[in-house]
Amino acid sequence: MVFALGIALRFSAHFSLRTWKYGMLRCMLLFALCRVVALGQDARTECLPAPGAHFIRAADSLAALREFARLDSLVAELASDMSEDRIRKYAEACERQLLHVVSAVRDSAHPLYIEALSCHAEALWLVDRDASTRELEQAVRLLARLPDCRSAWSARVTGNLAYQLFELDRIDESIRGFERCIATLTALAEPPPSFTASQYLFLGLAWRRSLRHADAERAFAAAAAWQLRAGDSIRAAEALSWLGDALYRQHRFEQAEEQYQRGISLLRRASGAQSEQTLSALQELATFHMFLARYNDAYRLLAEVLDAVNRPGASYDPILVFFAYSSTAQVCADLGRDAEAEQYFAEARHRADAIAESDRPMYKAMVTNNTASFLANRERYDEASALVEDAMRLMDASGWKDVGQFKARAASNLASMYSELHRLAEAETLLVGAIEMYEKTFGAQSPELAAPVSNLGMVYRDMGRLDEAERCIQRALLLARAAHGEAHPLSARLLRNLASVELARGQISRALDLGCEAVKELRRWYDPWHVEMLDGLQLIARCYEAGASGGDVVANMRELLSGTVRRLRDSFDFESEARQLQLLERFAERNLGVIARWALRDDAPPEAAELLFDAAVQLRGEVLAEQARMQRALRGRESEARLAEALHDTRERYAALGGKAPSEELAALRAQLLTRIDSLDALLRRSSANYDRGSTARDAGWRDIQRLLRRDELLVHYLIVPSGYSDSTRVVLAVLLRADSAPRVLRLCEESALERAMLAPVGGSMPSLLPQGDRMRRIATSIWDPILRTDSSFTRAIIIPDGVLHRVAFAALQPTFANPAEVVLDELVELRQLVSAKDILQRSPGFRLRTAESATRCVLVGNPEFGAALASSARVWTALPGTAEEVRRIAALCGEYAIPARTLTAKEAGEREVKQLSGERTRILHIATHGFFFPAPRERATAITSGMEATRGRDAFRAERHPLLRSGLILAGANAAWTGAPVPPADEDGILTALEISRLDCASCEVVTLSACETALGDISTGDGVFGLQRSFFIAGARALLMSLWNVSDAATVELMDAFYRAWFGGADKVEALRAARRQLRSRHADPAVWAPFILIGE
Repeated sequence: MVFALGIALRFSAHFSLRTWKYGMLRCMLLFALCRVVALGQDARTECLPAPGAHFIRAADSLAALREFARLDSLVAELASDMSEDRIRKYAEACERQLLHVVSAVRDSAHPLYIEALSCHAEALWLVDRDASTRELEQAVRLLARLPDCRSAWSARVTGNLAYQLFELDRIDESIRGFERCIATLTALAEPPPSFTASQYLFLGLAWRRSLRHADAERAFAAAAAWQLRAGDSIRAAEALSWLGDALYRQHRFEQAEEQYQRGISLLRRASGAQSEQTLSALQELATFHMFLARYNDAYRLLAEVLDAVNRPGASYDPILVFFAYSSTAQVCADLGRDAEAEQYFAEARHRADAIAESDRPMYKAMVTNNTASFLANRERYDEASALVEDAMRLMDASGWKDVGQFKARAASNLASMYSELHRLAEAETLLVGAIEMYEKTFGAQSPELAAPVSNLGMVYRDMGRLDEAERCIQRALLLARAAHGEAHPLSARLLRNLASVELARGQISRALDLGCEAVKELRRWYDPWHVEMLDGLQLIARCYEAGASGGDVVANMRELLSGTVRRLRDSFDFESEARQLQLLERFAERNLGVIARWALRDDAPPEAAELLFDAAVQLRGEVLAEQARMQRALRGRESEARLAEALHDTRERYAALGGKAPSEELAALRAQLLTRIDSLDALLRRSSANYDRGSTARDAGWRDIQRLLRRDELLVHYLIVPSGYSDSTRVVLAVLLRADSAPRVLRLCEESALERAMLAPVGGSMPSLLPQGDRMRRIATSIWDPILRTDSSFTRAIIIPDGVLHRVAFAALQPTFANPAEVVLDELVELRQLVSAKDILQRSPGFRLRTAESATRCVLVGNPEFGAALASSARVWTALPGTAEEVRRIAALCGEYAIPARTLTAKEAGEREVKQLSGERTRILHIATHGFFFPAPRERATAITSGMEATRGRDAFRAERHPLLRSGLILAGANAAWTGAPVPPADEDGILTALEISRLDCASCEVVTLSACETALGDISTGDGVFGLQRSFFIAGARALLMSLWNVSDAATVELMDAFYRAWFGGADKVEALRAARRQLRSRHADPAVWAPFILIGE
């Protein structure tokens, strides 16, 4: 009896924590096993009348008992093997048994008939639940006609019916049935303790379903007492677990924990500290702590479980192991330990593969859905939404009877992502359906409704339906408080949501009060960099941005910034570059925008501009800087060498596919390689988490940079941010810093106006970046004149561009303010362009760089022999004889100044030769050849493209997703691959992509000169600069780059390069040298299209 009920409870009682495909169906069969153990052959014999009675022959009675014996044998087999075949055999045997008894028994009120009818009903449950229940109801009515219907046997039939009613959600009838069964049992002289305990347990579950938790508490307490009376500590512990649950739902948390602990103590004594039962109970206590947001307590308990299951030689139920990993993943996510969370989620998905095939889809669906929620919190919505859809498909394949409940959760999850992606109508439809399913399953007052109802409220908020939004969130708040009490993170999050509705209404003071109350509660549960805390801090910041007063606004903004930076930097330990950029664009940029708009307010305190400058320093270009730091750290690290090499080789394989003709097979291979690159990249970050990232530079603020500015320098840090939290329009700002004054912030113009000024056709020409007509005057009016009106006393300017400003030739601007002669900016001030304000820290005396001190050589690459094309009609790269003269003159200058030089031309100017320079002591790398850049495919219709067009269908580079594969340099032999010719795997194709460049070691290069057309162009990433050759060489370690913004004539390039190197070798600073070269060229060519294309980026 004990063993049978134990299995039954495992399949049914803990349905809230464990769900099984055939759980409820199998439980009915296990009740049949309970009957065999509890009643046995003797009990059946006692039910029979004396042999020879007028309504049944003794022979028939004995035959019926033999049939029951065969039936019981099948049930016993089912206890160890519940295969579909055995279930079918059992059902067929029950059918034969009923027919046999009907032929033998003339009285339908005979015990054997009732028993056969009950067995048949159990089998019928597998195919027709309603018919099964009707037969059991008939059996119970027949029981009432027996002279003495109060026996353990009659209680079993009554309890079986009660259980079926419970399963059919006829809860009130189920409760009455269990109560009748218990009344029958307790009236016996010696009630069977284990069976009585089981009925109390099921009665408690029925009360629980009715949300009558005080009644459930009494039933579970009785179940535990009866199991202890039976001497079954294991089942008593299970009842105590449910008792803890009932107490928890009455907000009696200390008493609940006491019952959980009692159960664990019983299990430790009965089965050992590392038994499956004990570890399962520890998991349940951890879940209890998770419900109460006691995440550290939950983590400690789960760590104990993981230690046990990972012992050498340990063997545990795969489901227990699966839950250990999936629960730990969720706790780590709740703690904000996202690197660990992602690893545990991945391990949980792997562990699900060990679960029986029939149950595996359900568990995979569970962890997949939970992983999707985690990824959504990290702004990885594309991955997350795909995972939710996978989870739904897995659940459809699982055959689980409660699939609707799960799909409601998944739909709610997916709706939250749609809401973030502004797919509001789809989100509303999903949430309304999910809420209907929840209400049907759990009732209108279930705490399960709090999350989807609140999510629907947030969708209504974004739709502008604010009254409906408030009603939804208020309802969710009431449900959450009823379930968890006032002090719970869910209540705090809902309070924050309510504050956001008030903010949308314009009730700023009310929103600030609610937001502050929510954050005060959230601090109890989360670290300052946790996403829930940051959302609360951002809400308060938006209130201040909108004009709210009161509280410590500066402290709030500072905490928002530090938490945002911490969250972004945490991603460096385990997420790939692509994912880091997603987090930067969707999360960090949002918070930076809030700080910027607050700093622009007329009533903003002086600290606002200071904080905005710090935000720009610590967020702008941070992912690029991390890539460069990672490359530096891996050089010479033996422990990561193999992993780095695998990542490098995979990227090389991906890069090699760039010039191949498109096909379905090629697309599949590319997708496979991209997935592997992403995985290896993240793995390498995790294994290299402790490398030196230069913490001094990373944490620098405006005061650190100000100390290194010269007295006559002005630092101009441009920022392009949304004009409002939900606005699609963006504004251009400038944060200014001088050596003797605190930062100041200026609003310059709208980004769209700047783009129109930059790209407007001149004289009927197509849009371009060329400084034609009055274009440079219009641009200067937008982005430079306002600065001069604020401060015109500087003679040097350090410029840090953002967004589209990366494509502006600042030297060619023509300011109108205080510039009556309308000379270009290059004449007025010395211009220095940097990627990040932190580059100024290189001026610090303690800064060390492997450049001129240890490297003196100059390498010159020019006039490559591009080779023949695949077809004569194909557009090919043409020879560049002018670069031969350019390289010759620079080589002569090197000889004049005693600088060692190496020249690579013709066939020697190849991809292999350039790659072999990696890691060599090269101070100057000068490459004079064709460059290419293709904008992202979605932008190509309106974007500025390279002057080189390849034959359609052969230029697969144009369609690449990876921006560093749509930019590169053309070297010797490139025409064959460029026009579609196959290249042997061991050979280089002559096309050196930006992705390949980023894997080189250029740390000794003080300057890399890319004397080619449009080498400064690339995809522009919000907050992280230009994705192209510029980014790749900085990742490779170059200190400064000399690059071009548009097509350049050979003669002008030769003249400018000769003048630049002559001035630099002669002792001028690099920036001064380029300025002198431009001035020399400008004296003979007034058109800025001739003298202004080259820009020097870097310190």
